[in-house]
Amino acid sequence: MQDHQPLLDSFPSFTRMIQVPYVGNSEGLAILWDDAVFELDDISTIEQEIHAMVKLFQMDMVMKLGATNAVVIFTKSSCCISHSIETLIRSFGANPTIYELDTHPNGKQMEKALIELGCQPSVPAIFIGKELVGGANEIMSLNVRGKLKQLLIRANAIWV
Repeated sequence: MQDHQPLLDSFPSFTRMIQVPYVGNSEGLAILWDDAVFELDDISTIEQEIHAMVKLFQMDMVMKLGATNAVVIFTKSSCCISHSIETLIRSFGANPTIYELDTHPNGKQMEKALIELGCQPSVPAIFIGKELVGGANEIMSLNVRGKLKQLLIRANAIWV
């Protein structure tokens, strides 16, 4: 059995990889992930399946972080557009949770997940009311149309 454990160890939600018996004399692999067991049938595609699961884990991690507060912004410390969006949202009285990808230990994985979720560029990425709203263009468009404040109110990020 090829050792894929180092790849799995880089993602805390993966518990471990184990060998499991199949019908007949063959053996397969299974990955334990958040109390779920994923069987990997074809030994030749194990690495591809692991990478697919890693992508799912990364996107799940970002979506869970995006749901931790009424407003969550994924940014980079050097991004002036991200700073402007944060300032705009704070001007309504909201207190967003900020994740700076360039300083966060899992920042690179989170950035890849944001790209997979459709954020181009990856920052800023803004969640309001546990939903991915998008990036700076979407936030500015909502603001120009007078809809950003209402979205923040519906998300309980601000009160009037």
